[in-house]
Amino acid sequence: MDEEGRSAEGAHGSLDDESRRLDDERRGLDDERRWLDDESRGLDDERRWLRLQTRQTQDGGRRLRVPIAVVGPRGASAGQLALGLAVGEGLARLGLSVVCGGQDGVAAAVAEGAARQGGVVIGLLADGRAELGNPWLSQVLATGLGEARAAVLARVGHCLIAIGSSHATQSEVALALQIGKRVFGLDGAPRLDGVVTLADADEAIDAVARMVVGQASD
Repeated sequence: MDEEGRSAEGAHGSLDDESRRLDDERRGLDDERRWLDDESRGLDDERRWLRLQTRQTQDGGRRLRVPIAVVGPRGASAGQLALGLAVGEGLARLGLSVVCGGQDGVAAAVAEGAARQGGVVIGLLADGRAELGNPWLSQVLATGLGEARAAVLARVGHCLIAIGSSHATQSEVALALQIGKRVFGLDGAPRLDGVVTLADADEAIDAVARMVVGQASD
């Protein structure tokens, strides 16, 4: 190879090296953007948590955990269970307590999610036997009220999130609406007048946070 050919080959190699360097820099920038996006989402969660913490107080200054009722079928689908888990985690991260039916299905999923984040989960069992409560509950209230338990569950929550549907879920949603509670629905929740249907767990957590913070500041 003559000198001109070696020079051209060297120049081509330098261009390849420069191209690889630029590609590496672009990948580095993409990683940085993803990291910043993750950090921004984390800061949004933190801001909501701090705002809720500063507003959840009594006259004496003792912080209260606002209870959020979460209902859904015991025979929930895999997607509904995943939603329950995510909703429980999100509520606990905001410092909100969870009130649920306390047994299987959506109740177990939301309880597990909240427990993973160190949250408080209260199970209102329709049965009178506390041992039937799922293992993630912070407190088991074995009411022994049977179907009448639905009215208690609908009333005690600051608002109600319904994931999926069943006869019991429809009853709880209808009672909550009748009482005047805000009801958010996910993944096939009863479509009754007044139910706000949302797309995913993030939307539900955002809606609850906005409602709690807004009402606390009134």
